[in-house]
Amino acid sequence: MRSRPPKSRCHRSRRRSSGLSRGIKSLRLQGLGTVDDSALSLTYLDLIWLHAGSVELVFFYPLAVSVSHFIDSVVPTLKSSLSTALRHFYPLAGKIRSSAASSDGYEIHYVDGDSVPFTVAEYSGDFDDLSSDHSRLFNDMLPLLPELPESSIDNNDIQILALQATLFPECGVVVGISVHHSACDGSISTRFLSVWASACAGAGVMVPPGCP
Repeated sequence: MRSRPPKSRCHRSRRRSSGLSRGIKSLRLQGLGTVDDSALSLTYLDLIWLHAGSVELVFFYPLAVSVSHFIDSVVPTLKSSLSTALRHFYPLAGKIRSSAASSDGYEIHYVDGDSVPFTVAEYSGDFDDLSSDHSRLFNDMLPLLPELPESSIDNNDIQILALQATLFPECGVVVGISVHHSACDGSISTRFLSVWASACAGAGVMVPPGCP
């Protein structure tokens, strides 16, 4: 008689993974070094996506660590490597605003010191279920995704990028990304994430051609 394999401690008995999310800290991170103020005009094709909102991505990494280890070791590495990546992709820390040179245009405006919101959270959901290759409820993913800050009444500037690192204690870490579609396409997103991952792994930063 064949015995059943033991269940993973990261898998719950119910199929769907609903859980409780707890925010640990909210930060704003800047790129390393000093960069001059800049403005990049959005093209016609960029403007098509101006009111389409953000593109959302989640990346799952199995990692059996405690909350204290996550905060003391993993988060500092994510932060420092993110600052390194933002040094080369500094426009992502800027905002979309009405163009200063055209009444009907828009631009990505960056001012030295602009930063990206970075949220650190803990989630009690089912890591194995959410990271498996099957259909999942979108609502179960929402706690893993950061929200782009809304524009204020007296300021119509639109934040471009927001990031979140969520720990499933003793199971894994999820990196969630929300990026405004009109400011960043799939190619740039992939380049940025590759540079961030390389810096995080300590492999050095090789910036692909065509980056800012």
